[in-house]
Amino acid sequence: MKTSFKLPRLQIRELSLIGIRKNYEVKFRDGLNIILGDSDTGKSSILNLISYMLGGKTVDEYPEIRQAATSCQLEIKVNGRIYTIVRDIFDNKKEIEVYHSPISGILDVFPVKYYPTFTPQGELGYYSDFLLEALAIPKLELKVSPSKQDSKMSRLSFRDVFKYCYLTQDEVGSRTLLSSNNSEYSVRVKNQEVFKYLFNILDSNIAELNKALSEQTKSQNELAKKHKTISAFLRDTQVESETTLDNSLISIHRKGVFLQVSIDELHESMVSDSGQHHELRISIAKEDQQLQKIVSETEFNNISIRNNASLRKDYQQDINRIKSSIEAIEKIHGDTQHEFSCPLCSSMVSVNSRLVVPNYQ
Repeated sequence: MKTSFKLPRLQIRELSLIGIRKNYEVKFRDGLNIILGDSDTGKSSILNLISYMLGGKTVDEYPEIRQAATSCQLEIKVNGRIYTIVRDIFDNKKEIEVYHSPISGILDVFPVKYYPTFTPQGELGYYSDFLLEALAIPKLELKVSPSKQDSKMSRLSFRDVFKYCYLTQDEVGSRTLLSSNNSEYSVRVKNQEVFKYLFNILDSNIAELNKALSEQTKSQNELAKKHKTISAFLRDTQVESETTLDNSLISIHRKGVFLQVSIDELHESMVSDSGQHHELRISIAKEDQQLQKIVSETEFNNISIRNNASLRKDYQQDINRIKSSIEAIEKIHGDTQHEFSCPLCSSMVSVNSRLVVPNYQ
């Protein structure tokens, strides 16, 4: 049983250079097309513009193009569907417009815009992804270093595939057609991976598995580094082993259970003795009241004693003054009758020089 395998197919149908005064058109037929002409008649410009319209970074600026043109249109047929690509010639970072129609019908449809590079992203993604999807080529990532499990991944672009279809005469005659020189090692490795993919040596499923393996290997390496760092820290700080720590946790848990049981028993004991505690609190309150009463009486008695001592001192001073007065009178007048007011009762007291005054102690 014979099976048919349809290869991706991209056909150039028409190239149109939009000029200031007029447009310059080049139409292509099905099959092989050969461009003939004398030197400096624009043969290389046509090929260079086609490469630029299919995602090239730059376009050779000839004086005629600079003076007479503004943008370029390319009509292509990809796997049976016709598209028109419109791109600014002098701004390679500007969005690329894609019309789902031939050049003659672009005024009747609305374009979809894509960014020419992988940064930033346009409305529906990148121009390279659009071309790969139109060609039914799966978008995948290739290893930068195929021999390493944790190799970084580089996404397959349309230009990686297109470089095997678009060759200048200088590249064909070069010994480094696949960038095999040591100065472009990364380019050479990627070219080899793309070459394997084009000839079905590198399966897309294997590429996806390599990507997943690379991510898992990176994650494993990161975990290994963290484990090494943590192990070194635990070793330097002399932290006990996990088993010892688990045993310590079990012992602490048992102590916690024992303490909780003791607390519960103490709580039950306090509840059962609450009646006795209540009576004890009442007795303490009564004794406290009695103590406060005794303290108040003691303070009152102390105040009375201080007042009595002060009064006795005043009485003694008055008696001393009376004695002094009597002695003075006896020496001056002899037996003399005197009357004076008593300092205690305010009544009149009659005395003479012969009066003997009692000594009140």
